[in-house]
Amino acid sequence: RTWQLPSGASSVCFGQPDGAWLCAGLKTGAVLTASTADLAVLSEARAGDGTAPALAVACSPSGGLLAVACGRAVDVFRVGERGELLGLVARCRGSSSVVRTIDWLAPPTQGMSAGSEGRWALLQTSTAARELLFWHAPSGKQVRDPFERPDVGLGSWHTWTSPLGFAVMGIWPDGANASGVNRVSRSGDGRLIVTSDDQSHLKLFAHPCVVEDAPFSGPYFAHASHVPAAVFLHGDEYVASAGGSDRTVMLWRVVGARHAQPSANVVAARAPRPND
Repeated sequence: RTWQLPSGASSVCFGQPDGAWLCAGLKTGAVLTASTADLAVLSEARAGDGTAPALAVACSPSGGLLAVACGRAVDVFRVGERGELLGLVARCRGSSSVVRTIDWLAPPTQGMSAGSEGRWALLQTSTAARELLFWHAPSGKQVRDPFERPDVGLGSWHTWTSPLGFAVMGIWPDGANASGVNRVSRSGDGRLIVTSDDQSHLKLFAHPCVVEDAPFSGPYFAHASHVPAAVFLHGDEYVASAGGSDRTVMLWRVVGARHAQPSANVVAARAPRPND
């Protein structure tokens, strides 16, 4: 199926927890949600002031909130059970530059009492100015440091797409500038990180990656241009990458991922063949 959008998409995400709907952030700042089954549009909203694209969208683990990054702010919307946007809840302000990534804190699988969901509705954002900031989503207030809480650790985040932070400090090569890593995606099982860069490369690291000049598998080269994005697909067996000027989407198979250990560099990626 093909989803005909009114303008170009700058970000996408699936609804949680079952992927029954998806969201597209547009270059106009508009946000659309649609049913995964038939791509029927469920709702539309406007994020920001309409002058900036929606560069990142991320659904909370429970599926009840959607965070949208437009310019230097992040808008948080309430989401209905079918994926319809029910209204703006809060706006997170305070970034000094454009927000590029959003990640939600994962709630505990056990022991969360009724009414305590707000305690876990935390966001992590990274910006073009290399800021790593934290927010309480329902109120839009900035959080000083969630890692001060004893129940929050490196593996506490539902996703990790930020190129910044202690958990990914080892992905940066010597002499790299702020654009040295374009995109980061952590595998669903939390064991691996894939990165893409302006040298047309993909690299696989163990997660967490906390040592300087960390070992990696790769680099893997197939694109004829810079690679703005690379993400793990559901199940962690494949990585999808999107090229820039080459306008190419490629699918990579991750070899040995199911048996990889967090401290071992034992994975590899197989490049797509021309006829695949």
